[in-house]
Amino acid sequence: MNNLPGVQASLPPTFVTSGQILTPPDMSFGGDSLWGQFLNRHGGIHQDRYDHFLTSLNKAGSWTDLLSAFSLPVVMFKSAYKEFDSQFPLPMP
Repeated sequence: MNNLPGVQASLPPTFVTSGQILTPPDMSFGGDSLWGQFLNRHGGIHQDRYDHFLTSLNKAGSWTDLLSAFSLPVVMFKSAYKEFDSQFPLPMP
């Protein structure tokens, strides 16, 4: 979800700009980061993404084609904790 614009707007800029799209072998086809994009906010099927996936999958002839069948790429973000701490300070007891 970190690669969705609405989520990125609430994250530290250094975290957002660190995003790197993962491809095999760095990404796994077994993770929720890839397959979760087919669920909508109510837990049902995100029909547009599902339809795009099935249509593209049937035409895929390479790894590149297979990866492009997914509407949203898997993105890895990294930043120091202090970036979050400065934007979202925790109250001290």
